[in-house]
Amino acid sequence: MLTLGLIDLLRRLQRATHPAWLYLFYGLGALTSGILAVHDPTLPSPTHLPGLVSSHMLMGGLASLTLVFKVLVDHRLIGGKVAYLYPLILAVLGVQWILFSEPGETGAGIEQGPAD
Repeated sequence: MLTLGLIDLLRRLQRATHPAWLYLFYGLGALTSGILAVHDPTLPSPTHLPGLVSSHMLMGGLASLTLVFKVLVDHRLIGGKVAYLYPLILAVLGVQWILFSEPGETGAGIEQGPAD
């Protein structure tokens, strides 16, 4: 996500003007949203709870929707007030990322095997 933000910032500051940067942004955005959408948190792990599946799917779906709006706005296929949906959806995704935390991130409750 930070890489996507950096690429977008450099493009807005006219530091990355080659068209390849735009398509790199699209590719990385599709990759990260796809990973979130198809990520299988049901694999055996002490940190994965049932609510995590829906949270990952929601984040992946919002990330995909954000990317679609980014493409439509960049290529001027939508404009006017509809174009404001892109930053709005991006803000909702950001809030979700801020509020999200996987249980056990601090390491509490995770049993470790014997040290060799």
